[in-house]
Amino acid sequence: MSSFINITDSEKAGTELLQAQNQRLASIEQLAAGVAHEINNPLMALSTEIQLLLETSKDKKLVESLKNMDKFSKRIAGIVTDLVTFSRDISTDAREFSGINSLIEKTLLSMKRRFKLTNIKIVKKFDKILPNLTIDKEQIEQVFINILMNSLDIMPNGGKLTVSTKLSSTKDAVEIIFVDTGSGIAKENLPKIFDPFFTTKPPRNGTGMGLSVCHGIIENHGGDIKIDSELNRGTEVLIRLPIK
Repeated sequence: MSSFINITDSEKAGTELLQAQNQRLASIEQLAAGVAHEINNPLMALSTEIQLLLETSKDKKLVESLKNMDKFSKRIAGIVTDLVTFSRDISTDAREFSGINSLIEKTLLSMKRRFKLTNIKIVKKFDKILPNLTIDKEQIEQVFINILMNSLDIMPNGGKLTVSTKLSSTKDAVEIIFVDTGSGIAKENLPKIFDPFFTTKPPRNGTGMGLSVCHGIIENHGGDIKIDSELNRGTEVLIRLPIK
């Protein structure tokens, strides 16, 4: 009898904890959406004025200043977008049965020109016999885009990016591995790599939200993401997505 009561109490506590977490997530999402609205409205007006001045001004110094202002306003817009994405409680409603190889192929194709312009060679090592996964394709594609963009940033003078897929040794997950020959990440920065707003890029080149968003998306899919890197020796990103 006491065993039954303990199990019931445990289940009740678990349910209450889950409800509290969901309420907290909803509050954070609502707050982020409100902040985004308050920032985006004046930001849009500011961007419009900048564009009008850029179209009409003939003063070279003023045009240069306006271009910098435009760049900064776009960065603010990017931070706001990333903040909303980061705070969103990712729903399972948009998930569907999908092949991971075809999704990676699609993402690589969309960025083919960028890799060509920066002289980055793409090597694909796909396991052709992988089970389909239940995923939100748009969210997972965003993860791939963020990782690929990071590879572009740390290989400005060219290099090699190897993308592999395989079944995990435990047979319960699909692994996606990105390995680049870029400049790498300092060991002391690795523990902070998924922290919101943390970035090793120059101030104007990144919001520091990309990998935080990736981490949140993968965790909400029941998977995990790990990064191993060393300065001047490249970076490896390992993503595991469960087979359900």
